[in-house]
Amino acid sequence: MLRRRLVTLALLWPLLGGCDRFRAQPPPPRPRAVLPTAVTLSPTEDGWVLAATLTDGDQRDRAVILVHQLASDRREWEPLLHRLRAAPAVTTLALDLRGHGDSLRGPMGEGTQWTRFGTDPGAWGGVVKDVQAAVAYLAQQGVSRVVLVGSSLGASACVGATASAGRVDGLVLLSPGLNYHGLEIRPGFGAYLRGGGVSRRALILGAAGDPPAAEAIPALASLGAGRVESELFAGERRHGVSLCNARPARWDRIESFVREALDARRPTAAPPTRPVGAR
Repeated sequence: MLRRRLVTLALLWPLLGGCDRFRAQPPPPRPRAVLPTAVTLSPTEDGWVLAATLTDGDQRDRAVILVHQLASDRREWEPLLHRLRAAPAVTTLALDLRGHGDSLRGPMGEGTQWTRFGTDPGAWGGVVKDVQAAVAYLAQQGVSRVVLVGSSLGASACVGATASAGRVDGLVLLSPGLNYHGLEIRPGFGAYLRGGGVSRRALILGAAGDPPAAEAIPALASLGAGRVESELFAGERRHGVSLCNARPARWDRIESFVREALDARRPTAAPPTRPVGAR
């Protein structure tokens, strides 16, 4: 009789939770939804109302601001945004510069396009105020650390904004020019590197067949030995985000730089574990 009871208990033991392998495991946590939200920024100091898309990340105190090139809009960053939404998601603010996309409300009235700026350096210089407004908006949301990513004219706007942007942990410039529309960036880029000690870094990419970028990238890289990662792609003439769209691995390179600068790296895959007793 005792032997029969012992056999029965042995059979029931796993079902009663005595063995970890058979205990009910909690379901894995569901990933938090990361939904882009259209937002309107407070007017700039010269009266422009700017449109942007905000995507909340897992670390609300750090973010990246994405600034498009001339004659484009915030949608050009979708390949990078897709990567930054992967866990851990990075907070992003993709901005429409004045006169572009949905940012058409300025002191000149409704429907003001960038084509009306002409050759007025003052009008073009306002794009720096746009990036400053984006930084201020994120600061109101509790963001204290930012990385600025800009393409072409957007790169110039990002460099100009670093002087008053608070804590900038990284700067990515695609196809920069030293003096697009009167925006001279060499002094501002040097000041950016000096202002943060050894922690401030930059990534600069462009095509060797793009004359403004071919001139700007070596000049900027020389200002920050060891802290400026740069590359001119030989045999290419592409400009701005088309460089990355042609070679998606370049988007991966920018993503890695942004995540490292913000300390928001993707987790490394854990090696597979062997079952107990396996050989």
